[in-house]
This record gives sequence, structure tokens and C-alpha cells, in this order.
Amino acid sequence: MMSHKFKLFLVILIFQVVLSSKIRRVKRDYKKTSILDTGKGMIGIFLNKSIKNLQPLRKHYYWRIHHHDHNREDVMQDVLVLPRDITLCGEGTENFCPLGTTALCTKNSAIRCLTSLWSTEICDNSFFHHCANVSLPCDIYTPQCRTISKKYFNVMLRCISIVNVYANLVYLNGTMAAKNLVKVYPPNFFCETILAMPAKLTKGEEVFIKTSDIFGEFAVKALGINRR
Repeated sequence: MMSHKFKLFLVILIFQVVLSSKIRRVKRDYKKTSILDTGKGMIGIFLNKSIKNLQPLRKHYYWRIHHHDHNREDVMQDVLVLPRDITLCGEGTENFCPLGTTALCTKNSAIRCLTSLWSTEICDNSFFHHCANVSLPCDIYTPQCRTISKKYFNVMLRCISIVNVYANLVYLNGTMAAKNLVKVYPPNFFCETILAMPAKLTKGEEVFIKTSDIFGEFAVKALGINRR
């Protein structure tokens, strides 16, 4: 027969599995704050992998991703960035943006994937929409990668905003930084293809996570497990 302690362990284990599943489902369903939601298409698949290179945010925060096919309605079309707004990017950021763009990090914790506006192309007949030619790795399944020797394929990403950077920029480990944080320079014009911003968890998500933590503490005490 099973001991009382073992039965209690099974009950706790089942509860935690159900709770974890519910937390994941809430995160998937709530589009605006889900770390799992990077958008559809090839760029969405790429970002779902590359976002794992970013450093973890503070507790109760997620990365919210914006690009033309995902959450673009929340992005300002024209952005002004001064030298004092710029900060060094965290470790792993150089692997977040697709080839053909470079990461610029600002003090509000935003990560912007930028390319020179002058290297973009007109996307449609309106002459108002610009696209950047970027390269994505062939570990993403796509017909363009049927050739075994091919490592990358090109896609056109529409600019979601024009970023005016009034700084003397230097390229540092695959990212951009301001050489002088005080002096204001004539603007550099960039096409922004991807924006990553920190977003707070919903109250419901926080309750689920808090409940899970409390139940975990109860399990430790009930089963007599000593943490080291």
C-alpha cells in the first residue's frame, strides 16, 4: 500500500502539472503579453528561436514583440532617439535581430532591429512603405532552403517605423552604441523592422504564478524536503 506521504506527493504533482498547463494556456491566449507569441510566418518562427538569446527580464515581465505582421498598430511611425536615450545592449542581443539589421538598445529596455533607411526598397505603389532585405537561417523549414549547401534565405520585411537617431553611432559586437552620450549629431535615419519591449504580466497570470509558488512551498514543507 502507498504511504500517506507518497499519496500526498502524487496529489501535489498532479496539481502542479494542471496548474502549469493552465498558466501556459493563459499566456498563449493573452496575445499582448505572451512570450510565446512572436507572430506568424517565417519571421515569427525565427523570432521564437532568437528571443531565447535575450537576457531574462525582471520578475513578472515578458518581451512583447512587434513587427509588420504582429502588433504593429502599437508602434509609433516616427521615433526620435537622442544620445542620452541609448544604452549598451545586453549579452545575447547580437543574435536576436536577423542578418541585415542591427540591434539598438535604449534605456526604456527596448531593443530595435534597424537598418539604414537608404538601403531599403519601396514595397508597393504608394511609395510610402519601405522594406528591408534581411536573411534568415535555413534551420527554419522553408522551400527556399531545399539546396543542402544553402545556409540562409532572403525575405523582405516592411518597416514598422522610421527611427531618427541623433547620435554618432559605433558598431559594437553586432549591436549599435552611441560614441558620445551628450553631444547631439545630425540624424541617422533607420528603418525599424522589429521592436522588442518589456510587457507586464496580467493580474490573472500573476495569480497563477503566485499560487504555484505557494503550493510549491507547501509541498516542500509537507514532504519534509529541506532546501539547501
